[in-house]
Amino acid sequence: MTPLMQPVRYSIVPKNPAAHVFEVTCTVAEPDPAGQRFMLPVWIPGSYMIREFARNIQYRHAESVQRGGAEGRDRKNR
Repeated sequence: MTPLMQPVRYSIVPKNPAAHVFEVTCTVAEPDPAGQRFMLPVWIPGSYMIREFARNIQYRHAESVQRGGAEGRDRKNR
């Protein structure tokens, strides 16, 4: 029997649609106490061209509500 998985929720808000800039929030209901890892694909189905979507991330931030403060570091990738 597979244990019941806790939800992962995403919120996507267009910040500058003309520039294709969106704010994406990911909420993990039960994060792994040892740390959480997220990955982006480098290609899309039907295309064999490498796209490297992660290079387009401008800013990221992580925090833990359960521990009462920011757990990750703010980082600008550009």
